[in-house]
Amino acid sequence: MKKIQFNDSELLYPIGLGTWQMGENNSNKQNELDTIFHAIDSGIQLIDTAEMYGDGKTELLLKEVVKKKRNKIFLVSKFYPMNASKNKLKNALENSLSRLGTDWLDLYLLHWPSNTRFDEIIESINIFKNSGKIRYFGVSNYSYDELKNIENFIQNKSVVTNQVYYSLKNRGIEFDLLPYTQSKDFVTMAYSPFDQGEIFKNKKLLKLCDEYNFEPAAVVIKFLLNKEYVLPIPKMSNLKNFEKMFMDLEKNLTNDCLEKLSEIFPTPKRKSPLAVI
Repeated sequence: MKKIQFNDSELLYPIGLGTWQMGENNSNKQNELDTIFHAIDSGIQLIDTAEMYGDGKTELLLKEVVKKKRNKIFLVSKFYPMNASKNKLKNALENSLSRLGTDWLDLYLLHWPSNTRFDEIIESINIFKNSGKIRYFGVSNYSYDELKNIENFIQNKSVVTNQVYYSLKNRGIEFDLLPYTQSKDFVTMAYSPFDQGEIFKNKKLLKLCDEYNFEPAAVVIKFLLNKEYVLPIPKMSNLKNFEKMFMDLEKNLTNDCLEKLSEIFPTPKRKSPLAVI
């Protein structure tokens, strides 16, 4: 599979691991950790989290991963829009770094658009970069219009990615947002590609997967990988499910299969509001 990079970063395995809702239930902790470690040992580098996830519990779970694998992973976290002002952002970053047990983040994201002026946010981000506390900065849940409003920061590489909800079921960004970011050689991180499991209830999809002898989760991820500058970050907290998906990722979707997927999940014909989970 073709690797991907943020601006001038190292080349990365083109799939990351989402961690939303991990670390919130102690009974699932070991399975979650086993899955994360197995994913890293399988070649996955990017691990995505946020200060919001479990009110910091997810970052605390990942501290155990960071302790053993920090130099093997590309670590991403996100901050609340309400923490985007200069003083609050410094505290938010320090708190995330402390919970994660690391001195730096590879990528720091604004979780949603904020009322804080964007140039003020960038001033803080540049201070963090210069002190070695973060390497790259990006945004999340930005619509086409919102991203256009910060185009100059995309042009000068201050912003290197936009993380949005993107899946076979939710292809709205293909109308305007994705073509725009692709034209800028700008990475789109696709969260919740499995629609929180809803995608696997689609009988037509399951039948198609049987026809092509393809694990459904792998079909969803391969569909997204077929799009230029898209990096899916599925949440996989079950080791057996991860292993089944990962085995099929080396397979290729045929043009015939892609056409049938688009019959089941049509491309958007008009602009629509950005979907957010």
